[in-house]
Amino acid sequence: PAVIRLSDEERISGKTRPDTIQEALTYFHRDGFLVLENVIDDELVDKLYQRMVDDNATFLSKKHMTWNQGAATKNVSQIPPLTPEWLHRDFYANPHMLRILENVLGPRPELRFLNANVACPGATGRQAVHTDVNHRFPSVPFGIVMNTYLQDSDEHNGVTEIWCGTHNAYPHPGQLKHKESSWIRKDLIQRQGKVRPPVQPKIRKGSICFRDLRLWHAGMPNTSSQHRIMLAIDYFAAWYQCPMKLQLPIAARKQVEEDWGISTVGIEWVDGE
Repeated sequence: PAVIRLSDEERISGKTRPDTIQEALTYFHRDGFLVLENVIDDELVDKLYQRMVDDNATFLSKKHMTWNQGAATKNVSQIPPLTPEWLHRDFYANPHMLRILENVLGPRPELRFLNANVACPGATGRQAVHTDVNHRFPSVPFGIVMNTYLQDSDEHNGVTEIWCGTHNAYPHPGQLKHKESSWIRKDLIQRQGKVRPPVQPKIRKGSICFRDLRLWHAGMPNTSSQHRIMLAIDYFAAWYQCPMKLQLPIAARKQVEEDWGISTVGIEWVDGE
């Protein structure tokens, strides 16, 4: 997949050059996936990474904790800290990210999902190739998940396997193994592998990956000794009228409404964290 590196001037000023946006749109529509590099300051990234590693032991000890697609994957969904001090705009409403989203999804894209994916060390299994939607969907981009990597990532520590170009290559739901499942049919996986094999790209920490929700992908084992953590933030087109709601603490409402500058119609404000 394409990797576009922001200049230091762009990152510091918060202003994305028009040619950067054009290049991003070209590759995103082609592949359904794009890596935007040098987006978030390393110090911010390192701080959140360490906090989430510290939280992981407590999270794994919870009674109803479940692994994504089985214990062998050692892959788990772990909500990042949601108190105001941790809800930094650069992660969740980054101006460069929003400019590209607005050019793909239309004005005022809606934040409706916020989570993180942790690939714990020592995994032996991988996920099945799947898509994030198992219902009928439009033939144009309607939802994009933003995966922000909090450490340098590659095939050794479980960077996600990506099947570029599959976001619009096969009819839906005919591509699914079962109607209720989001797993892709084996024969289609074999066919696509001959046309355009999957990749596990090298991704530098602080990069934001744009992934079309329709794209095939799979979690891969982390065989390193360190956690691999990536944020997962879903934005939807306003015209799509997504019914999902994201719960955020009411203590962060002023910060989100005034500092982030995004649509909040998909957010439900609740007491506590």
